[in-house]
Amino acid sequence: MAYRILNDPELVEQYEIMILFANTGAEDEATLEFVHQCDLQLGFNTIWLEAVVDQQKGKRTGYKVVTFETASRLSEPFREVCEKYGLPNTNYLHCTRELKEIPIHGYIWDQGWVKGEYLTAIGMRADEPKRTTEKKPDRQTRQQKVYPLAHWWPTTKEDVLEFWEFMPFDLEIPEHRGNCLYCHKKSNAKLRRVWQETPWVFNTPHIMEECFGNVGGNVVPGPRKMYRGYRSTRDLITLFELTGPTDEPVRQSPSGSCTEECSPFSGESDYDEDL
Repeated sequence: MAYRILNDPELVEQYEIMILFANTGAEDEATLEFVHQCDLQLGFNTIWLEAVVDQQKGKRTGYKVVTFETASRLSEPFREVCEKYGLPNTNYLHCTRELKEIPIHGYIWDQGWVKGEYLTAIGMRADEPKRTTEKKPDRQTRQQKVYPLAHWWPTTKEDVLEFWEFMPFDLEIPEHRGNCLYCHKKSNAKLRRVWQETPWVFNTPHIMEECFGNVGGNVVPGPRKMYRGYRSTRDLITLFELTGPTDEPVRQSPSGSCTEECSPFSGESDYDEDL
């Protein structure tokens, strides 16, 4: 999407364009490398941001500008969010808001852009109709969302794959390693694959549960737990150990699942349906 926009003379002339990436510190290294290559080889000039959480109650999350070299790889932004707001899970959906949306909008406003007077382009495709329906502007940000790959240049997943076949680089990670590696929105099948390949990745959510499980309220008695079925990280790993390793391929996610596209501004309810 960004490539199409930046190479459309009419859009470049009509709009001031900013490409932004909000790093959570929990992505696969290959994701960061991909964004970096988009800058080096395609000229995106991406502005890399990370959330800076003010732990004082009532203070909005800020941001800092980072680079490929200085971007967090150890989940520091995620830890700050957990420290203030508690663990994210199916009932507490604040991670995308605090780690991506608020830092991005904060940066945009600081550049002099005015609420309600700019467009937020989101990379949902024409084959994701449930995610590209028009919605009322958010009350807080008054952002106007547009879906170029759905409405301006109708594009399918096959079109995107074909596009990257002719590029000198690609996002060379399987679907289950997309977005935050240990994301609670991912299916157990995808989380199992991540665990089989890189079990140490789950040290972070386990530590977050130990440190911040009692931060904030909960819909049931006891500390919050991060994963579906009110499972802690330890519970999830125990389940994986009991059922043993598997070489069964992960079923392709339906369009709109989190692991296919966990974009800011796309809505927090997009859970992976591949159970």
